[in-house]
Amino acid sequence: MYNVNELNSMVETLKLYHRINKDKLLVNGIIDPDIIEKIYVDALPNNALLKKVLLKNTTFLVGKRGTGKSTIVARAQHQIRKEKNDLSVYINAKTVFELSKGTTSLSADIDQILNGRELNQLIILKTFLDEFSKSLKEELQNENNSMFTWLSRKSRDRKIKSIIKKIEQIFTNRASIDVSKRVDKNTKNNIAKATTLGAKTKIDSNGIISPEIDSQIKKNNERYIETNEVFIKYLDLNNLILKIEEIVDTCRRSGIYVFIDDYSELKVEDRKMFTEYIIQPFYHIAKDCVFLKVAAYPDQIEFGNLESKKYDFISIDMYDIYGKTNITDLEEKATIFTKRLIVNRLSNYTSIQIEDLFDFNSFNSSDECFRYLFYASMCIPRELGIIMDNCLQSHVFHGKKVNKTALIEAAERAYRENIESFYSRKLAATDIDSNEKAELVLQQELITLLITIAQENKKALAGIDNSYFRDLSEVPTSHFRVNKEYEEILAPLEFNNYIYKLGELVGKGSSKGLSNNTETLYSFNFGLCHTKKINYGKPIEKDSKFYQQRALNYSIKVGDLLSESKSISCEDGHTFGIEDLSLIQSLGMKCPTCIKEKGKLVSCKEVRKINFDRPSVLEEVKWTEAEISILTAIYKYEIRGKENITASLLENEIDLTSYSIGKRCQRLAEDNFVLRTHKSPYSYSLTKESRQLLNNAGIVAKADNLI
Repeated sequence: MYNVNELNSMVETLKLYHRINKDKLLVNGIIDPDIIEKIYVDALPNNALLKKVLLKNTTFLVGKRGTGKSTIVARAQHQIRKEKNDLSVYINAKTVFELSKGTTSLSADIDQILNGRELNQLIILKTFLDEFSKSLKEELQNENNSMFTWLSRKSRDRKIKSIIKKIEQIFTNRASIDVSKRVDKNTKNNIAKATTLGAKTKIDSNGIISPEIDSQIKKNNERYIETNEVFIKYLDLNNLILKIEEIVDTCRRSGIYVFIDDYSELKVEDRKMFTEYIIQPFYHIAKDCVFLKVAAYPDQIEFGNLESKKYDFISIDMYDIYGKTNITDLEEKATIFTKRLIVNRLSNYTSIQIEDLFDFNSFNSSDECFRYLFYASMCIPRELGIIMDNCLQSHVFHGKKVNKTALIEAAERAYRENIESFYSRKLAATDIDSNEKAELVLQQELITLLITIAQENKKALAGIDNSYFRDLSEVPTSHFRVNKEYEEILAPLEFNNYIYKLGELVGKGSSKGLSNNTETLYSFNFGLCHTKKINYGKPIEKDSKFYQQRALNYSIKVGDLLSESKSISCEDGHTFGIEDLSLIQSLGMKCPTCIKEKGKLVSCKEVRKINFDRPSVLEEVKWTEAEISILTAIYKYEIRGKENITASLLENEIDLTSYSIGKRCQRLAEDNFVLRTHKSPYSYSLTKESRQLLNNAGIVAKADNLI
């Protein structure tokens, strides 16, 4: 009845991780060069998001995992190639740092001059430039059949070869750059003199770019070497930009877009370094011809000294796109977007009609069907792909249409398989520091508290003297509110898809001394609600003020949990409750008691009261967070009956490159947690021991619960 390959292709394109190219979007096994244009669905009318990304400025494209950042990047690059007015390159920030870790030396002279931190910085920069060169060469080579069509083939090939050679010269000639004219004659220092360094670029009155220094001068064979010279050679951005401009001019283009992906996958210190040493210099020096486009997660961006009014910040999360005050309007627009995604993929990847896939008779209307799909995915294309994949396995491949029950069961499975064990997976890792673990434990307790309140209110609120509840035997409690001051503490739960932010409203009175009267409306994950027996939504006959009822504000109980788990303490021993955090932050995290009584500016810090013990079954196991992600992904594929699980396949499931996955699987195999078949590429499976450990530690949902 159904073409399995077509349907699999459809859902897999919704689930893609990392860079998206035409090779990952095959239609019946054939490459369609325009497929990304055909399947792209902008969240706003007239491709408004795409057009904004294509503006010639620095842009931060911000959204949670799976919201479609990589798809927008792929669509933007396709448009750039199609119009041939500019060039583009794609760089994965996480790959840059992973590759740089495998390099420990630049040259004998440089290694002796720089300390470890400086050497690491230069290695990262060089790796970035190497990836830049590699991506640009790929883009040029891909244009072989369309570029310089007015030239003969021989002339065209010679031109492209010359362009690629110039790219390589950026690196091979860098060390021989004559920098004597840029270094003041008095900059050579005695060995005892220290200067401050940081590779922060600055521009002098003559327009010459040079770095600030944060290094100790080192003596080498009785020669005094000024580290300025080394950094000017390696950070000679003037020369780099001139070469890039030359390449752009040679290609008869006006500029070059640099798309930077997986930026927020870097650790905080690495993000700061990436911004300081890569984003800032290009932003300040080359903004007329180099247009940076950085894909990032909310609240995981280090802006450095970038001027906020001179770059675009584009959020593609549902809450920011479809409005913050009218939940009804948001749901209508989000449902339309969800329907467009499904219809578009079906028409491009299958010959199936929408009514042949969905059993609309099991819903009140076809609109209700797509509203359920929206509830289950919350405008996150990757989540929609997971839901549809579950439906294919449970119903479609057995000759059944997708009905309401199928969607609910698919959402439950997605929650149990991908979300419910998130904190167990994180806390089982050995490479997470104690502060982060304490925060994770707090988040785990917080979601447990919110679920418990919702479960209790389902019965407790029924029949009370309230026009919105009195005629109900069970109250839908999937939506709740907290004072806006608690948004920051709930942000990790939202980022990890336990809850979703839907709107803001003015409360009927702040509680427990909270200064802000604005409240934020959230909903629980649709699959979570059905798993935990929480009724979703609101009664059809009730208006949207249902969500504004005072009983659905959980601020007091959230505040109580925070007070029990956190406190604030100053260096002189004064202790404050977490409810005083806003006051202390307004004082620059200085102790108000010390200021008042002693006139002293004494620093305060948050003190966590929660401890965590790893599951006893993992006492002898030293899995890292990345390794747990790999093991979990293999487990998921195995319970779905997938064979030949390769690093490339796993790359589609987790935020790691196939190169990184392969390296880690080698170590896991050496420790007898993974089996590798001796093929090229390797195929991976779990050993009995690792499967038992994953189950007993609660890291994965047991297979019998996912059927």
